[in-house]
Amino acid sequence: MATLTPRIELREAPPIIRSGRVMKPTIVSSGYVVDQEEGPLARLTEDLDRASGLEERLDVLHDFLQSLGWKQFVYGWSSGPLGGQCGNVPVLVRAFPTNWDRQWDRHSRHDPYFLSAANSRRPVRWSDVQNSADLLTAPQRDCMHYISDLGLTDGITVPVHVHGRRFAFLTALGTECSAQDACRQEMTALLTMVAHYFDNHLWATTEQMVAGQIALSPREHQCLVWSAYGKTIEDIAAILDISAETVRVYLKRINQKLAAANRTHAVAKALHMGLISLN
Repeated sequence: MATLTPRIELREAPPIIRSGRVMKPTIVSSGYVVDQEEGPLARLTEDLDRASGLEERLDVLHDFLQSLGWKQFVYGWSSGPLGGQCGNVPVLVRAFPTNWDRQWDRHSRHDPYFLSAANSRRPVRWSDVQNSADLLTAPQRDCMHYISDLGLTDGITVPVHVHGRRFAFLTALGTECSAQDACRQEMTALLTMVAHYFDNHLWATTEQMVAGQIALSPREHQCLVWSAYGKTIEDIAAILDISAETVRVYLKRINQKLAAANRTHAVAKALHMGLISLN
């Protein structure tokens, strides 16, 4: 385990780019500092440096978190300050239950774990939110039950606030360690550093350069943008005055072009790559 040294301040260590390569800065976050040349983060940084593309970097992160005992993770972001709002935040997941996003559009803006993290500088333990369920709104409790019914109950969400420019978060789920307080504290500290470094690395090596190689037709672009705003296939068909089946054809083409598993995945990748934006 990396050596952790207490710090009072919270700041972001920007990437150092030399000859096109992202170097390994020291990350200071949530009261801890870690030297990435030593300890468990060294392997993560090396593997991320070798990875190419968003999906491969997500696979690297998943393998690393699994080596620590976590089963699933969610990475999400907002391209601008949240301003207390939730919803339309793209998320990328690994090892989630099949069809987890079937009703997610209805629940996403009420996610109590996300809302807690968005208003915090410290990691949010899901058990703390669950123990305060009586303070949640009815839609927030419904969202929590929806997530719980998927078998996702044990997690930690780490917020990453980037100087008022944007917000990101990393949620790791399903570790046996979380039930043991001493182990949980150490794991939370490490997960915090992983979240800040991964987000920093991902945006320093953004896939926007790849976006220029992907051409969406005007109709595909419209379908993708309306999907990002949470519209259903039927809604998009009515807005564009085309059939629902035609919308499905466009969305299928989009998934193929972006190598996306589904519509939610396509929206997340398109936003990260700069193919679409939410104004």
